[in-house]
Amino acid sequence: LKEILGCNLAGLSDVERNVIQERFALVSGVESPVPRTLEGVGRLLGVTKERVRQIQNNAFKKIRRTLETCDLAA
Repeated sequence: LKEILGCNLAGLSDVERNVIQERFALVSGVESPVPRTLEGVGRLLGVTKERVRQIQNNAFKKIRRTLETCDLAA
């Protein structure tokens, strides 16, 4: 997942990448990152938690598609 995000292999937008990084504490350069809730990410981005969920789901679809096509899941 970190490789997909780092190289943007899934073609995520900046917002999608930020949501995934914040939700799952994948922020590079931070000593001990803490995963954020949907609400916490929403506050950070200035959107509702429902919108964060939608963005997250769209990002997961792209990541899943990348894993399937690149055989990275094996």
